Amino acid sequence: MISVLWRTGIRMLLLSAPVAFSAAAQPTSAPQPYLWFSNQPIPQAYRTTESDWAARFKQLEESATLTDRRITMSKLLSRYATQDALLEGKLAFDHPVQSYLNKIKDHLLKDQPALRDSIRVHLEINPDPGAFMSISGDLRFTTGMFSRCLSEAQVAGIIAHEIIHFSEEHSVKSIRNPFGTNDSDNVQLASFSTRYSHSRELEADTKALNSFLKESGYRLDDVTQLFDLLAYSYLPLSDFPFPFESLVPECWMPQAVAFIESPRPITPQDKLDDSRSSHPNAYRRQTAFQAKLNEIGYVPGSGRSYLVDSKEHFKALQKSVQNEEIFLQSVHHNYLHTLYEEFNAHPNEPTLLGMHALWALTTLRMDNNFDKEIGLHSDFEGEISSLHWFLTNIPKKDLVLLAFRRAVETEKAHPKSEMAQRITANLAGQAKRSLSVKMLPLEHPLLCGVTDTLVYASAFRKGVATATDQKYFARTATVVEGKEADDRSVRPNSTTLLPASIYYHSNGEPLMEQIAKTRDYLESSLLVDLEERPQGNYLPFAATRIHADPQVRNRVLALDYWLEDMAYMTNWNSTISLFTDDALNWKDALKSQRVSRLSLGSPLYNSFLVTFDTNNQRAVDAVRFQAGSPKKTAKKMIGWWLQSVGTSVNVGEKEEEQKEEEAATKE
Repeated sequence: MISVLWRTGIRMLLLSAPVAFSAAAQPTSAPQPYLWFSNQPIPQAYRTTESDWAARFKQLEESATLTDRRITMSKLLSRYATQDALLEGKLAFDHPVQSYLNKIKDHLLKDQPALRDSIRVHLEINPDPGAFMSISGDLRFTTGMFSRCLSEAQVAGIIAHEIIHFSEEHSVKSIRNPFGTNDSDNVQLASFSTRYSHSRELEADTKALNSFLKESGYRLDDVTQLFDLLAYSYLPLSDFPFPFESLVPECWMPQAVAFIESPRPITPQDKLDDSRSSHPNAYRRQTAFQAKLNEIGYVPGSGRSYLVDSKEHFKALQKSVQNEEIFLQSVHHNYLHTLYEEFNAHPNEPTLLGMHALWALTTLRMDNNFDKEIGLHSDFEGEISSLHWFLTNIPKKDLVLLAFRRAVETEKAHPKSEMAQRITANLAGQAKRSLSVKMLPLEHPLLCGVTDTLVYASAFRKGVATATDQKYFARTATVVEGKEADDRSVRPNSTTLLPASIYYHSNGEPLMEQIAKTRDYLESSLLVDLEERPQGNYLPFAATRIHADPQVRNRVLALDYWLEDMAYMTNWNSTISLFTDDALNWKDALKSQRVSRLSLGSPLYNSFLVTFDTNNQRAVDAVRFQAGSPKKTAKKMIGWWLQSVGTSVNVGEKEEEQKEEEAATKE
């Protein structure tokens, strides 16, 4: 049930008090790849409330025609999506890379000031490579795309392509003339990105060359090579052979070879077939672009790869983004990619990220969830397939002992990390069960070369004892249907804190008026209608997102990541969050072992309440409910939440509730 909750893109209402920890959200025991959180307030242009958005949408009814109304609505929704992503921490507004991207855009449009000023480039904190232009002139450039580009000239080629989509009004044309193209849904009103026909993609390549790149001074051979990058953009960041000698003890390598197979050939589908893709395949685009270069008389090798800034600065920015990308792969639970990238980046260093990824993959394999969560061997191409093959075929008993050995080494390097301690204990327990032993089998071939046998034996005994402690390794959450939720049993001492922020969204077109009403009702109920005041500090949406002090906002954003991590891990009954060491920084400030999260998702009246225990970092219980109106939903969710704190909410007269139910039925 929790998997359904998390994987449908639902925004959450998280409940907490102000907490004190670093804005970079990193473990205190050792430096880690950082997540960018700005130390500046949200720009004034992105502080529109839901009520104001709703008022703007009401004005759309005055548009002259249905087509004009759709165009205006699409632009408005695009602006809303940009603000929503920025408040959610998915877009950066003063990141050094974003400043760099805008300088490149300004250089390309130096002779067209009106067009230059109508386009805003945003850096999207997303490890997946991509760039998207909206109908309103908001261009998203992902960190995953920036980290893969080989030069500034390639970045300029992508930006120029997206500028053409805007200047040629491809989105508007898709709305006015939706027939005769293979555009997907023409313009996706509720999303940022727009998909165009093959002809418009090729047109964007050609016109970008003629309009901006030809006279830009950039080395256009780099742009030609860009299409190779796009064809293989789904591959890991660096497609190099995995350094098995860093993972496997040298003395055990002869046995390991039996479980390592050469990678699958790289045969991307878009090289072979583009009939179902919004973009023509990269080979077609590259051939067409090269033909245009020949046509305009471009001299191969002419131009410069770096114009706005130096190669050294470009590489430094890339390095920081690439480190962040590895961390984000872990946040998104792409553990295979994390392990692959982390060992390539730090082949001889026992890092916390590498340990956590190996533990997660081992646990999934031991619990027979590996293929379900990671995917089949056929899903992977390139060098990463050799790592996938190894983890799939090495005997489970060997894998868990290998992971335990790596965990002990990492804990020695990071002795203050609680995450390392928990993982070592968890793997010791798994090894005990799989090997049916009480003591560490030091004679096992995988422990060859270990000289500090007392340290390993002690870690095993201590870990086995800790692994039986349900305080750290509780079982899965209980999911209760809404009809039975009023009578559900609430665990003792389940104090819950008041909301830090409310996130309410629906897939498809956002219904601004209902979002505004629901949020207003939730906040007013928690401030006014409570018969008793639960422990904790209440921070409403505006105070934590729109008008937040940067430190408060960054704490909430980091807590978002932590709760996301715990919610996902509940899917496969795991126990150790990536943010375990960060949790130590706010545990005392929370003054509670419980923190709850209320989600109002899609479909519009499908809602969830999830309660987490900060000690064992697990979802304790969850309520799933479908209501007939936003107000009724809010009342129900508040009532269930307050069950945990032993208080109640004034929900009004029964006659009022009956009227609401009748109105909801008519709707």
